[in-house]
Parts: sequence; structure tokens; C-alpha cells
Amino acid sequence: MEDQEIIQMINIVLSSGIGINPTALNEYHQRSHDLQNNIFGIQWSLRYLTGQISYKPSLYALLIIKDWIINRWDELIQNIPDFQQQLYHIIFESSNKFLNMQQTLLYTLYKVQTLLAIKIYPLTFPEFFQKLFEMNQDMLFSFLDVLFSTLKENQGDQATILSAMEEDGSNQHLLMIILDSIIAGRKQSFGILVDLLTWVNPGQIIGHPAIDTILNSIMEDDQHIETINSIADDEITKSYSIQQESPREKALKILDGLLGAPMSPDEYMSFIISKEIIPRLQNIETEDENILSLVACIYSTIGKHVIDIYMNGQKDQNYLVFLNECFNLSMDYLMSPNEFIAENIINFAKLYINKFIDPNSMLEIVHKCFQRYALYFSVPSFELSDFAETLLSIITKNLNNQHLFELAKAIDTSDLLSIGAFFSVAQHMRLNAEIENTLIDSFSEILTNISPPAEYPEYLALTQYVEFVAKKKSRPIQQDCFNVIAIHATNTESPIEYEPKFSSLLKSLTMKGAIVSQEVPVGLILTGNQQYAATAVRLIKYVKQQNQLEAFNLCRSALQDEFHLLCLPFIEQLQPSKDIVFKQSCLELIEFFMSTIMDGEFEGNKDAYLARAIASMWNVLEQDCLQVFVQLLEFAQGLESMAQLCLIGSQLTEKAENNEWIAQLFNSSQEYINEILNEEIDWSECNEFAKQSRQFMKYYFKFVTKAMKLAPNEIIPETIKFVILIIENLINISEISMDALTFVYSIDDEYLSSPDIYSNIQDVIRSLILCSKSLNISQTNASWRRVMREGMKIMARIYAGDPNSATNIVQRSLSELGFDGNYINQLTDQWRAMMERGPSQIDAEVGSFYTNIVSVLSN
Repeated sequence: MEDQEIIQMINIVLSSGIGINPTALNEYHQRSHDLQNNIFGIQWSLRYLTGQISYKPSLYALLIIKDWIINRWDELIQNIPDFQQQLYHIIFESSNKFLNMQQTLLYTLYKVQTLLAIKIYPLTFPEFFQKLFEMNQDMLFSFLDVLFSTLKENQGDQATILSAMEEDGSNQHLLMIILDSIIAGRKQSFGILVDLLTWVNPGQIIGHPAIDTILNSIMEDDQHIETINSIADDEITKSYSIQQESPREKALKILDGLLGAPMSPDEYMSFIISKEIIPRLQNIETEDENILSLVACIYSTIGKHVIDIYMNGQKDQNYLVFLNECFNLSMDYLMSPNEFIAENIINFAKLYINKFIDPNSMLEIVHKCFQRYALYFSVPSFELSDFAETLLSIITKNLNNQHLFELAKAIDTSDLLSIGAFFSVAQHMRLNAEIENTLIDSFSEILTNISPPAEYPEYLALTQYVEFVAKKKSRPIQQDCFNVIAIHATNTESPIEYEPKFSSLLKSLTMKGAIVSQEVPVGLILTGNQQYAATAVRLIKYVKQQNQLEAFNLCRSALQDEFHLLCLPFIEQLQPSKDIVFKQSCLELIEFFMSTIMDGEFEGNKDAYLARAIASMWNVLEQDCLQVFVQLLEFAQGLESMAQLCLIGSQLTEKAENNEWIAQLFNSSQEYINEILNEEIDWSECNEFAKQSRQFMKYYFKFVTKAMKLAPNEIIPETIKFVILIIENLINISEISMDALTFVYSIDDEYLSSPDIYSNIQDVIRSLILCSKSLNISQTNASWRRVMREGMKIMARIYAGDPNSATNIVQRSLSELGFDGNYINQLTDQWRAMMERGPSQIDAEVGSFYTNIVSVLSN
């Protein structure tokens, strides 16, 4: 295409497309994609940007270059050897031509500048930063802003560039340019200084006149500079929204960084006092949560730093006075209802309270912390954030029994949030029996005053009170608590988000001896909630023994009548039972569930449902359910259900009646083996079929290993040969190889001596050794070591019968790996010595043998 055609195409592609024939528009888009992906597109971009430019073609050219730098750098350098020099000249040395362009183009320019800088500095352009300082300052600082924000996302690039800047002194040069620009009124430089803080000596900033400009900016209004740019939506273009912090925010970040930097105690306190840091912070008036959060952060930084000074030997009383002032000022931020602000002061507060608060003032401080803790629960939550956990630890560490009692008396009985917060605290404290009983009695009205459905504050108070009671020694009121929670849990109008807490409390109270009526598990089923169905199973065993079977059958009826989807979570919670009648009820429920799957009443993955049901059936019924499994073989839906059947086959006990089932399972599984092999799958992939196939093969090898032991007459030599041929192709799959080799090791000597099988096993061992190509040292020391050990045990059996043949396998394998004669001889001697010492030495020496192989291959 000619340049004029390209420019016309770009103007159309980056337009709204209104009024353009759709067919023609699609053609333009296709041609633009061809341009982007062809080296001609890069050549055109460089050529265009060298001459007179306009907005859309320039933007498009920069986007093409950006895409190639990110995704095809090596190809770029190979096709255009002087690309780096050309692009540097265009975007740095001739960048003034972009100055009056729109912000979207400028941001893209700075991004391309950043990508190029990371590629060429310091490796191919060590003088990059010295040249850079000759740029127009507006563009220099904008580029640096994008560069540093990009480096934050890549610590490797950041370390490389930082090291280079320190080595050539660019960091110091840049710092002086920035500080001078701040004095000149360029507050946009604040952001770059924030990024530079950890790269330079903070003393240079504190001693520079620019520090006064920075500190004065702390007192300015919160004016954010916001630039929003958007362009047409296209594959290689984006809508940019660039939000910049206010000068005040950046100045506070600079101050926080400086106050956290290493200084001598005298320098530190001199800086704080001479620059009136505390008064400045006190005089900030704002409602901006970002500013308030930064101020809290600075108080915390100062406080922790001064504590370190005091604890490390500077036991001057003036430090304690200063710390006390910092703490009192910081408490306002701790009490903020905004957790984003309060969490920035919490660690300093914890440190100060635990080390320096006067015992006479402790109750007042703990009461304040409790007020903030109660405030945390104003946003519906039963879980504690890190912030709330820290508050809780402060309170419980510094609150004694008597203080807790005083706190309880001060709580308004109508303030349910505070009641909930109080019992959240109380349950984490060791209390004497008198206070325990008093608290339980004083707030027992909660159990009778709250009816379902309730509001969040009522549920908070109720659940925290009951949790407090449940953690105490068994007492009659725990039964009342259980009954009340059961009423709320089984009420279909109760908010479902409270289920985890209700279920937990029901389980806890039954563990304390609460008696469960048979209506409760049924009521939980009738809520239609899966988690409650699982909880119902747990509660059945706490029903009076003579009523347990009836309770189970009532639940089963509810499941079969209305709640088919709840069968699976219910079944999965069942535990093995010695009561054959109860087992029969389990079996009937499972058979019902299986029939609903087979009849198509379940939407979704039938195979996955069936697999889970099979696993649950075995968990409950074990050997007593084999007659059902025989029926299931003809209904298996896929790899997941067959894998579960194979896993169960591997867990069978030695019973003659199992043989028929083993034979049927073996024949059925062969069909799935053939299906997998016919697919020619990539075993290392992460797609669902590959994962299911790996799991199936793993359980299949476990099954045939057990089958060799339980029903050897059912496993004929042809079958063994078939299985070994499969193993040879799968030996490098770590999830499968161990179980596969265990099968080989279990083969009886009679079969092992068969010429065909013997030859195939030799190929397996050869494949195992050849796996070393794809291993590394860490693998031979971890999971693969067990695999190699199993393989060497098989070799020991072969070696015992035919040393020469076994030695030939090893030598041929090492030769195929590319070892020369000397290495082959050395490794063979090591291997032969290991074999001579017998299987008992394999565990100790196999790791060294494979490590030697892999280390040579690695070099």
C-alpha cells in the first residue's frame, strides 16, 4: 500500500465507522490487521514518524511499534538492525513534534519510550540517562512518570535500571533536576520524587530548599488533576483514563517516605521539630479519605520510628512525651468509621498501648478500642478483617475480668451491635465462673426477644451470644440456645447468608451435649439449601439413638419427594455405619439418586454427579455395596465415574465373590483405555479431558495392581502385555508413573519371565531412564525420586535373573541419552554396584544415580 492509502485506512479504522459501507469497513480492518502483523507495518511506522505527522496516523504508528516491542522484539531487531537507533531518534531526540498532540497520543508515546528504555538501558545504551536530560522538560517528566509506574510492576527491570543509574550517577543527577523543578513550581515532579525516594539518600532531600515547597503543599486544597482520553475501540488501541493524585497527596507520600528513612535520632527529631511536622498535620482540614489515610500513615510511621529510637537506648523522657502526643492525635484516626483510614494507625496503636500506656489509663483506652471494634460491625459481617483481629487482640490483652464486667454494665441493652461486639470479645477471654454466669444470665433475653426473620443487628447479637455460651462448659442453657438457633435456621424466611454461622453453632452445641429432635434435620432439608442438607446429616447422630433411623428416613423422604438436588451433598456427608438397617436406608437413597441421574432429572455433567455418588456410596457402604457397582458398570457415563469405580476396585478386600466384579470392571475399563489412546491426547495439557484421562489412568493402574493380587486368574498374559505397552508411553507423566510402576513391580515372577512381557518391561525401564532428558535436579530430589526408586526395584528383579540383560538396558539407554563411553561406564558401574548390594540399598542410592544423570545432561 502507498502511504496515502495507509493514512486513509487508519483514519477510517480509528473513526466511528458511521456512514461507511460495512463490507468496506471490514476490509479496512482486515488490511489494518495485516499492516500490524507485517514487518512492513513497522517500516512504515518509522518512516511516517520521521516526517510531518498528524494525530491518528501517529497514534496508529506508535501502537504498532508498541505491540512489536512487547511481543516480537527479537524478530524486530533481526529484521531492522538499526531499529533501536531509529526509534530513539524519533521518540526522544525529535519528540518536540509530538508536544501539541492529544493526551492519548502522548501517553502512548511515553509508553513506547518506556518500553524502549527498558530494552536498551543499560545493555546497549549505557549513556541513555545522560542523553535523556537534554529532552524538553515537560516531556521528560511525563516520560519518567510512566517509566517509574511501569517499573513498579516488574521488579526485575526495576533492579536492573536502578543498579545502572546508581553506577553512572544518573539517580543523583535526576534527583537534583527534580528538586530544582519543584522549587521552580513544577508540582507534577512530586510523583517522580515519590518513586525515587528509595533510590537516593533522603538526607539530600531534607537538606534541599525544595523540602519547604513540598511541606507547604501539604496545606493546599485537595485538587486532583484528572485527564480522561478515549479513542475508537480497536484491537490494538485502548481507552486511557489517567488519574493523577493531588500535589497534597504526593507531598504526604514524600513526607511519609522521608520519615521512614534511616536517620540518627538527633537528625530525625530535628527534622520533625524544625519543620513543624506535627502542627502541619494537625492543621490539615479535609474530608478526603485518601488524605486522611496518608496522615494516619505518617503518624504511625513517626510513632513506630520514635519507639525504635527509645527502645534502642535513647531512654530520654522527652521521647515519651512526644510519643504520647503522637498517640493521642492518632486515636482520632483510629476511631474513624472508615476502616481504610483506621487500619493505617492500628499497628502503631497496638505497639504503644502494649508497651507505654499507664495502667491507670488502660480502661479508658480499651473502652475506646472497644467502641471502634463495635463500629466495625456496623457494616454487616460475621468475619473479622485483619484490622478487626488486631483491635480484638489489643482489647483481650489489656482487659481483665473486672474491666470486662464494667464494660458489660455500660452497654445499652438496645444497642445490639455493641452486644454482638461485646460477646465477640468475651468469647476470647478466660473468665471466672461468676462473671461467666452473670453475663449469660444478664443477656439471656436475647434468646426470647429475637424471632425469625430478623435483621442483621439482631442476628449479630444472637449468634455472638450463643457462640459465647457454646464455648463454655456444658450447661442447661446450651439446649435453649440450640433450640433457638434451630428455629432460625429452619425458617425459610431467614436470610440464607447466615447459614454458615447457624450451621456452625448447631454443630458446636451438639458437641456440648444438646439433644437434637428429629424434626431439626428434616427442617434443614426443607430449606432447600445444600449446606443445610450437609449439616442435617451431622445432626442425625445426635438424635436419640432409638429415633435416629426414623430421622434419617424422614430426611430421605423429603429428599426423594421434593429436593432431589440435595441428595448429593446429603450423601457425601454420610459416614460408615455398623448398623445394617441404617446402611440399607443409605443404599436406598443412593440407588434413588442414581436413578434420577440415569433418568435425566439432573442438568449438567452426569458423569461428575455419578462419580461423586459412587465415591459416597463406597464411603458409606464399602464392601456391602458391590452388587450395586456391578449394575453401575453398564451405566457409567464417562471417565470420571469409571475412574471412581477403578479406585474402588483398588480398595477391595480378598473375597472370592469379588472376582466376578473385578473381571467385569476390567473388561469395561478396557473400552475407556482404548477411547483415550485413540484420542492421541497431549497428556501435559490442562484441559478437562486430559485431566480426567490422567486421573482415570492413575486409578486404573491402582486397580489392576490390586486385581493381580486378588484375582490373578482373571488377568491373562496378553492383558499384562497390553498394560505394560500403555505404561511405556505414559512413564513421563508424574501423576501416573508411580502407580504404573507399582503395577509392573507387582507382576508375578511366572509372568515376568515370559519373553514378550520381559521384553516390554525392559522397554518401560528404558523409557524411564530416557525421562531424564526432561527432568531437573529438583525433580529427582522430590516426587520423581519415588518413581525412580520404584523403577530401580523392578530393575533389581530383572538383574537378579539376568544381570547381563539388565546391564544392557542401562547402557543402551545411557547411549541414547547421548553420553560418551566414559560416562556410560562410570554410571553403569554405579548402577551395577547398587544392584549388587540388593533392594535394601536402592532407597539410599537411587537419588544419587539419577542426580548424576540429570546433572550431566544439564551441563
